[in-house]
Amino acid sequence: MNQPNTTTIPVFTIREIRRMARRQLSGRWLRALPAMLIYVLLVSLPGVFMQVGTYLTSDLPAMLETAGSAGASAARAAEGLTIGLSADTVSHLSMMSSVLSLYIFITAGPFSLSLCSLCLRILRNRKYSTKTIFSGFSEFGKGFLTYLLVAIFTFLWTLVFMIPGSMVISAGIVAGSSFAIFLSSLLFFIIVIALVIFLMRYELAFFIAADENITVREAVSKSVRLMKGNISNYFLMMLSFLPWILLTAVPVFFALVTFFLALTEGSAVFSVLSVVLTLVSVVCYALLTLYMKTTSAVFYSGITGNFRSVSQNSGTLSGGEDGKDINKE
Repeated sequence: MNQPNTTTIPVFTIREIRRMARRQLSGRWLRALPAMLIYVLLVSLPGVFMQVGTYLTSDLPAMLETAGSAGASAARAAEGLTIGLSADTVSHLSMMSSVLSLYIFITAGPFSLSLCSLCLRILRNRKYSTKTIFSGFSEFGKGFLTYLLVAIFTFLWTLVFMIPGSMVISAGIVAGSSFAIFLSSLLFFIIVIALVIFLMRYELAFFIAADENITVREAVSKSVRLMKGNISNYFLMMLSFLPWILLTAVPVFFALVTFFLALTEGSAVFSVLSVVLTLVSVVCYALLTLYMKTTSAVFYSGITGNFRSVSQNSGTLSGGEDGKDINKE
């Protein structure tokens, strides 16, 4: 297999890449919103519910107690969060978490394939509809195996990074001094960031799988090759979305506050506010996901040379392998 050209991305700045994504999304936000809402409801929210259920049914206080006196206060706080749950509730939550885990394991790959296909269609001015978010299920095996292979590599590399990370944390705890604990925590945080950046080498696997008629193994390998030398660019590009992520978290925060106030106060006003803010949160998250994934699609198109550089003045996306202007309908 010929080595891919990975010299196109330095032509683009992060601002240019994001501007190209916004240009392609202009006039398409509302049309793509139903598909993105389906994605959030069927993929993102089940993941959140699974995490919450796992947290509430885990024996967190006991685990914190094993950490010694330093974890005693945290254990008492955690116990306060779970003490109100009955045995039946814990059993139902545990079952729900297990079912959702299996559901996510089976469907995450095809949905990821669908999302990448949707964003590539938007980028290339090709036809799409709400049904496009289910298009990955027509290649279920490809989506599932891509997810499985990436998950296996992620797990293995996490072990490689976390074993020395846990040793650093343990060394800080054994030392006992505040400075040693602070230093070990800082080093652990650096290791986690290094792991996150390293795992970005697999970020293009689903774009490649959705875009090319190649095997799953070839798609993952090609993602690694394409990202070589470009991981820092991709990381900085994703980091540039941090203000938008924090802004999107605002309605989520107030939705949680009004939800707990509705539970404790029994107020209908807080209940209504909680529902409204939850809907706003879902819409904001769906639009932000669309923006970020389309930006990744631009990055993918640039790194594979599917279009030429953008004009500083016009911002026109041009080219592809046939040299056509992809902004033309």
